[in-house]
This record gives sequence, structure tokens and C-alpha cells, in this order.
Amino acid sequence: MHNTSPAYLVYSFGEGYFTQPLHEFVEVGNIIDPETDEEADLVGWSEHPVTGGNFVPRTTPMFLVYADSTGAHHFQPWQDTFTSGSLVDPGTDADMDVVGWSAEPPR
Repeated sequence: MHNTSPAYLVYSFGEGYFTQPLHEFVEVGNIIDPETDEEADLVGWSEHPVTGGNFVPRTTPMFLVYADSTGAHHFQPWQDTFTSGSLVDPGTDADMDVVGWSAEPPR
């Protein structure tokens, strides 16, 4: 079972945070810091976009849930997205779509 409500990867650069919707990660990859032109640091995840103030990203377990061409689900820890990128469909070699997320590890 997975959650289909919005969730976000949280990056930090400069003095603030930037949230990226999970579904956009597959399309655009990691966020680039506009000041340094380098990848921003992935620091956590959130169920809400950054709105300023006292925002604190979550660092607890969360898994992106992908669906392959056969409908099977594959799980990726949020921390792995920074170094591994999105998951690839084993049957088609294409990037899989994010269909949700889960705070529970796969069984």
C-alpha cells in the first residue's frame, strides 16, 4: 500500500530550503543551486512545500513508489535519489513513473 497525497524532496542551498514534488524528480533530476550552479544538498522530505519560517525537513524513512510496465511496484529510499537517480523499468529500460510514497519499508 502506498500514499498518493503530495510529498516533496527537500534540498538546501544558501540560507533556505527548496521543495521538489516527487513526480518532478523523475523529469528534472536533482535541484541545481542557482548561485553555485552545483547540485543542492538533499536534506530530507516533507508532506508540505516550504512556506518559509520555521520549516524543518523530515529525515525519517520514506520511500518513493514507482510502477513498472507490468504494474509491479518498486520502492526507493528518499536518500538514494540523490546518488542513484530514478529507477529504471527492468522490462523497458525507461525511467519508471513515481506513483506515490510510503513511510513503511517494502515487504
